[in-house]
Parts: sequence; C-alpha cells; structure tokens
Amino acid sequence: MFTFTDSSLEALSVHYIDQDGQTVLTEEGFPLADTALRDLLSRFFLTAFKEEQQYQFVHETDLKYNEMYGYCKAVFQKPNSLHEQSVAMAKHLAAASSHPGIKPGELFTAYFRNLSFDNKTVDGIVLIKAENKKDFLLVDLMRDQLDIQSKKGLDPNKADKACVILDTESEDGYRLFLIDHTNKGNEAIYWKEVFLGVKECADSFAFTKNFLSVAKEFIVNNMPASFETSKADQAGLLNKSVAYFKENENFNINNFQEAVFREPELIESFQQFGSSYLHEHNMEIADSFAISPSAVKKQARVFKSVIKLDRNFHIYIHGNRELIEQGYDEVTGRRFYKIYFDQEM
Repeated sequence: MFTFTDSSLEALSVHYIDQDGQTVLTEEGFPLADTALRDLLSRFFLTAFKEEQQYQFVHETDLKYNEMYGYCKAVFQKPNSLHEQSVAMAKHLAAASSHPGIKPGELFTAYFRNLSFDNKTVDGIVLIKAENKKDFLLVDLMRDQLDIQSKKGLDPNKADKACVILDTESEDGYRLFLIDHTNKGNEAIYWKEVFLGVKECADSFAFTKNFLSVAKEFIVNNMPASFETSKADQAGLLNKSVAYFKENENFNINNFQEAVFREPELIESFQQFGSSYLHEHNMEIADSFAISPSAVKKQARVFKSVIKLDRNFHIYIHGNRELIEQGYDEVTGRRFYKIYFDQEM
C-alpha cells in the first residue's frame, strides 16, 4: 500500500459528466490557494484507499493503445499538462458511460507529489468520480438570527469511485489502487475495465485472494454436485482452507490439496474445476507463492461456516469437523446433528 503523510496536492481539475454521457468541461485548473481547502481535498482524495490489491494498465494488443495509460504518461512527463490531459480523460469517461445504470457526477483529477510506495518517493495522479451527494445543514449567523439551510454536497471521507496511479513501473502499466463503492453489477465494469483498462497485478495478495475464492466456490457450489457432501463436511473444508493460509507463510498447491482435500478423486475434481474457473474469470495463480496475511484476513470474512437448520437454528462451525455428527431419527422422521463439547463458554 502507499502512504501520503508527506504528500502535497499540486494541481486539480474538475469536470462533469451528465446522465447522457455529455461533458461539462472547465477551461482551467481549480485554484488551490486556500490552505484549509487544500488539506480537505487531500483527505478526500487519499484517505479512502485501504485495499491492498494492486492493478496495472493493460491492452490486448499493446499497452501504448490504452488511452488512460497514455494520458497519465503524458502528465508524469509534463505535470503542468494535468488540466489538458484531464479534459481528454473526462471525454474518455463520458464515452465509457453508456450503461443506463451509470450515474452522472464530477470527475476530479489531482496531481500529488511525495507519495511513499515500496520504500521510495513517487508522484501520483488521483481520479475520483463523485456520484452521490449527501445532505447536510448549513448554519449561518445573520445579525441576531440564525439561518439554517439544507444543502447537498460530497462527503470528504468517502469517495464513490477512485483510483490512484503511481509513477512507478511505467513500462509495465504503472501501479494503481482502486475504489468502487457504488456499483457491484455489470455496470460496474465500466470504471475498471472500460474507462481505466486495468487488471490485477500478479502478486502475493492477488494469488492469495483468488485462490481462496476458487476454493470457496468449489467447496460450496461445485463439490456437492459430484460428491456426497453434507453442510458439516463443507464447513469443515472451508475451515481447513482458511487454517492452511493462516498457519503457513508460503503456499504450495500440492501441500494445500493434501492438507484440505486428501482424497485423490476430490483433489482431481478440484484441479479440473480450478483450471476451468481461472480461465473463465481470467485469473492467474502461481503453484507456489508467499501468502499475504492481509488477503487472508479479507477473504476469511466470507468463509462463514454456518449450517442453517430450517428457521430454528444456526450452527457455527469454527474448528474440528469430527466433533459434529449428522443422523436421522426413524421415529420422528427428522434429521439431527449431534455436537460434542467439553464445556459451555
């Protein structure tokens, strides 16, 4: 991740893209003489980035044909061209905003110096698409009266869509960090894939996150179709998968498969599913890599080992699968789980 303790906001341009993909372009950059406003804008641009996944610009033919890569490269080579390039970026964003679910909003383009990344100081370009306004109250003292008005504005602590492009690894598509808080459906791809044209960097964070996604998808949705599997079995395998990543510093595909799946038929099925899943989702995972603890922590949140029984009970399984048994009562015609424990907590 990058840090910005000593960073400085050097230039800013703002444009507007409406509901129909039309642009309202400003003629010059935004003045930054007000120190308090500059500090507030810096917080707006930088504090929302918490995700550690890195991205890079790509193009299926040649990187030089990625529009955003070209605009950013021009800015890094000549920082005082930010406004000129921001106009081109706004027009490019408008062209990418054809889906009816995409909201109108302002495009902020900012240039920062002295960002810290990978033990070096680099410049960066921050792009923010502000789509949602927040209601707030403005209270003014006018003579002996207080005037209260309702206004709509941007929350400086939350950006809807954002990215920061760091001036490093330029020949490999730079290094980027992304935010997209507003769209999760098909219309969301316009920011990452259509407008920016980026992909995940092949690093330990991506490998860890993606492999855990593959394992979860296989255990929860694919394995029951081919193997007799109970919810308790699934919960046990989910726990084993996360435990492997928490207990090891380095990942090895063979070690993982032996530790989690064990049975040759299950391992073969997982390998076939994994190969198909990675191809379908255009993912890349190495057979061996250093495990990213932050990616494990992120993915572990969705590895919820819960057995839901009708509308009456939920059983949360956090550890040993052997301490829970499933059975069938012929007298009542109902299924049951038997749970072993040493003491109530």
